[in-house]
Order: sequence, then structure tokens, then C-alpha cells
Amino acid sequence: MERALELGPRLPIASTLHHLIGQASREMVSPDSARNRERRAGGGGSGDASIVFFRAEDLRERKLYEESLKWYRDAVNADPAFALAYAGMGDSLYQLGSNAEAISSMERALELGPRLPIVPTLHYMTGEALSELGRHQEAEQHYESALRAWPNFKEALNSLARLLLDQEHYEDALERYRALERIEPENADIHLQIGVALFKAGRVEEALGSFEHALSLNPTLEPALNYREQARRSMMKQSEGVQ
Repeated sequence: MERALELGPRLPIASTLHHLIGQASREMVSPDSARNRERRAGGGGSGDASIVFFRAEDLRERKLYEESLKWYRDAVNADPAFALAYAGMGDSLYQLGSNAEAISSMERALELGPRLPIVPTLHYMTGEALSELGRHQEAEQHYESALRAWPNFKEALNSLARLLLDQEHYEDALERYRALERIEPENADIHLQIGVALFKAGRVEEALGSFEHALSLNPTLEPALNYREQARRSMMKQSEGVQ
């Protein structure tokens, strides 16, 4: 089965909402901040834990994931309710390929910080880790949670569509790819994946139109060229069968 639109390298929190982690942390741990009084509900840590946390964040941002883990663990030891530290730890573990541990850390962050601005990203990354472990139903639930919080979250839409396509839920996958199309109507890869879902669902003529659309946006898109040829051959066979 053809893979759906690939996301490329692992997507660390640092590359998506890292600035929100830092901003939220500074606000939550500031002594004169009203939000400090709600830090346990919002994710901020105590003073000592926050100092350690910012050291861990610096290391993670520089992709020194192994080194960052010690500091994150020190942060949560100093403040067991420090949701943002669990989030950062989960990302570092994910980048290192320790998916089971990453899932545990990110789910703990979600439990401790249900109002954090990075909740959609945490659900998305938990879904990625679960998907890579073959735990598809749980992954789907986390992708859906991410999209409930952020309906236009492109990475979550794409990963959910890819998962559904791989599981042969073609109409459901198509629905998610259509949502992506509304966000990025000029993205050739999305039109390609719409075509793939249509083709595998047996809607060959519609699929051909999507492949043609993809090629009008990117004439050198090789998978679209290959699928267009398959769709044309399939339609010719259908026509010959009717005759």
C-alpha cells in the first residue's frame, strides 16, 4: 500500500510551540504573576524546579536530548506537578526513539496541565508515538483530541488521514484530506493523497481528476504520474469490459 503524505523528520515541540512553553513557564513561575497561583493547574513549576527546567529546555532546543533528560527529571523530582517539564521530557524521549516512555511522560503532562496551550501538540505527539508502536486505535483517539482543540492542526489531520488510509478506512481518510485541502488548496501532495484515497475506494474517475490536479500544481510529482497511469489503465479496462 502506498504511504500517505509523509511528515518528514520527527516534529519536536521545540519546532512548533517551544516559544509557548517558555512564555507560559515564565508567566507561571513569576512571583508577582496571578497565574502563579494556578500553576499546578496550568503547568508551571516552583522556583527551583523552574531554574532546572529552563536548563533542560536549553539543552533540548539544541537537540541534546540525552543531556536534557537528567534536568527534566530533576525538575519533576523538585515539583512532581510540573506539567511542562513532563512535556519537554516526553519530547526528548520521543526524539530518542523511547516511545513507550515518551507516551507516559506526555500523558502525565496532559493529566497535570489540561489548560496548557500546547495540549494539541501533546496529543499529536502522543498519537505519533502510539502509531509507531502499532497502537493505532489509541493513536487515532489522540489525533482526534488534538483536532478538537485545534481543528486546523495540519500535522494532526495529516497523521490521522495517513493512519486511516493505511487501515483501509478510505472514506474517513478522504474526509480528513478534504479538510487539509481547505487549509492548503494549492498543495499538490494533498491532492495526490485525495486521489490515492479515491482510487483505493474504487472511485477511479474522481481519483484521476485529483491526480491531474496534483500534476497541474507540480508537474514532476512522480507518485501522481504513476497513479495517473494506473487510473487511466483501470478506466480503459472498465470501458473494454462494458463493450
